[in-house]
Amino acid sequence: MKLIFDKLPRINPSSITPEICAKFKVAIRLAAYIHQQEHYDYYADDVNTMDVIFVVKKTRPPRYNVFATTQAALSSAIDKIDVVQTDDQDSLVFSAIESEMIETIKEYLGKKGHHEVLTDEFIILKPDANETYIERVKSIGGGCIDLTASDAELVAKHWPYSGNYPDAVGYMRDVLSSCPASILYVPSDNSESEEPAAWILAQPDGSLGMLHTQPDHRRKGYGRQVSAHLTWKVFQKKQTPFCFIKADNHSSLKVFEGLEYNRTFPVTW
Repeated sequence: MKLIFDKLPRINPSSITPEICAKFKVAIRLAAYIHQQEHYDYYADDVNTMDVIFVVKKTRPPRYNVFATTQAALSSAIDKIDVVQTDDQDSLVFSAIESEMIETIKEYLGKKGHHEVLTDEFIILKPDANETYIERVKSIGGGCIDLTASDAELVAKHWPYSGNYPDAVGYMRDVLSSCPASILYVPSDNSESEEPAAWILAQPDGSLGMLHTQPDHRRKGYGRQVSAHLTWKVFQKKQTPFCFIKADNHSSLKVFEGLEYNRTFPVTW
């Protein structure tokens, strides 16, 4: 399935001013998308007011980001969108919707005959940016190197959501080809070679995710190390790093709060 936005105006992201971003609770995410035109398409309920903005990620399958000032505005705008069936995808993927908006989306999908909606609750966290902090995470992340597109199969194999993507390896290859990512290798116990211990990826909007530490290397601080390294790399791209963490993922919350990321508000995926 995919969404068709023919009845909504397509907008140039340069028209999304800081004042417009500030209207939305998830302003950090919307602001990050403005300079990512090669990765996204943009639509609004109205080119002047922009009380609802849809940002569609050009991935396989597409991922839909929804920004709305109120539930009433979202309900009015989303009713103008059509759902069509496709051969390669039997579901829709929405990314980090404000939790209070998810019921409006469920109601809309129910009208279209799609009553099964699977959701997870996440928390957005972000650090305070200052030069001292940036130098500190750079130091913590010492020893890590870049994760590349050649590692796509490794990442997809250990990603819990790979089953939701028809071509998870291809999706990972696309992300790793366009965004920073970090990996830590450590000496293997069984040979003189090194093996991957932990890794993490960033998305075009500056969000960090897919943190994974191999079972034999957990509780050694490696997740914190790669997360610090990637935090520093995102800052080097002149972006503000942030992350979405499942509300019940206490180990990941501990990692990022240990890196001075602060909880902001919940979202639904």
